[in-house]
Amino acid sequence: MGIIKVFVKGKPRWEVSRRLPKNKLGVRRFRRLYEKKALAEKVLGKLNGAIALGELDEVLPSLVGAADIDHTIETFYAVFEAQYAKPRLTSWTRYRQSFRFILPELGHIQLREFKRGFLDAYLERRIRTVSRSTANKDIAAIKKMFSYALQTGAVLINHLAGYPTFRLQEKALRLPTLAEFRVLVDAQPTTQLSALVAVLGETGLRKSEALGLTWPQIDFRDKKVTVERTKGKKVRSIPLTDFALEKLRQLTRYVGNQNVFVYDRGSYRGKQLKRPYKAFRKAAKAVGLEWVKFHTLRHMRGTVWLQCGADIQDVRVGLGHSSITTTARYLKHTETHIDRSLREAQEKEKRKLEESLAAEVEKKGRRENGA
Repeated sequence: MGIIKVFVKGKPRWEVSRRLPKNKLGVRRFRRLYEKKALAEKVLGKLNGAIALGELDEVLPSLVGAADIDHTIETFYAVFEAQYAKPRLTSWTRYRQSFRFILPELGHIQLREFKRGFLDAYLERRIRTVSRSTANKDIAAIKKMFSYALQTGAVLINHLAGYPTFRLQEKALRLPTLAEFRVLVDAQPTTQLSALVAVLGETGLRKSEALGLTWPQIDFRDKKVTVERTKGKKVRSIPLTDFALEKLRQLTRYVGNQNVFVYDRGSYRGKQLKRPYKAFRKAAKAVGLEWVKFHTLRHMRGTVWLQCGADIQDVRVGLGHSSITTTARYLKHTETHIDRSLREAQEKEKRKLEESLAAEVEKKGRRENGA
């Protein structure tokens, strides 16, 4: 146990070797080579500290290589979450939610022996109790994990590459009118929530992006907001309307706190607003808009921009979509060439019918006068 100097192809290396207590990854002995002794000492110290504090399960995934272990689905998920999902994905909790159901049924299977048939059998059972949309999220979660497994060398073949998702029945997107949106803003119980809803509906920001805003990101002079912490990891600026600016000016600023949206009452007063869902839903229900969610406001804004003639590429950038295909969904709610063509055909048909009826009345009148 400890650090041993070894030579690899004539070059000195430092090997850390340590027998480990029982852990979730099932690793019995930690053994790794490092180019510098200082780094080896640091790793060994971190390992010994984790063992002493009982935190080995939390620390070990960041120290071992995925290819060094004959993983099961359960043990590799711990590596995937610690090394990839948490650090890189803003939606990693969605994966955790799926694996709560995946692991009890598939967690014992060896990662390198996993085949499509295992997932087929799981989905056959899963679809009996959940919607196809939920099942698709499970598919996306385990496919993402296997992509990472291939990338790290934990598997040599990704058997889930190209695995199909369930086809879903397309649903019409229900959106509030601008008048309903203003009613919803005014119905909020606090100034903070009113401003939050106004900003969401006027800018198309995601809820998490809006809740993370700080005052330096709001430019009252140039009337814009700059979003830094985004899902796509790209900074973007969105114009602010006078309506949104008016609501923002009504907010109280707290000394030493740069957050725009904070609790304005109770014991949490002045702290960053975290969970506004319950109050928002209650207010929406009170004005008959209980079907409106925070994300509905984002859909509304994208649609309104397109309806008012904004270029679809500009809307894509404004909403922070990585693909224009996502933005194109909102085109279904704008008047297209097909809409105009069919409407013109209907109007032409209506005029012909009216002319035909008028001619029939005139003809009937002449017959009666002649009689």
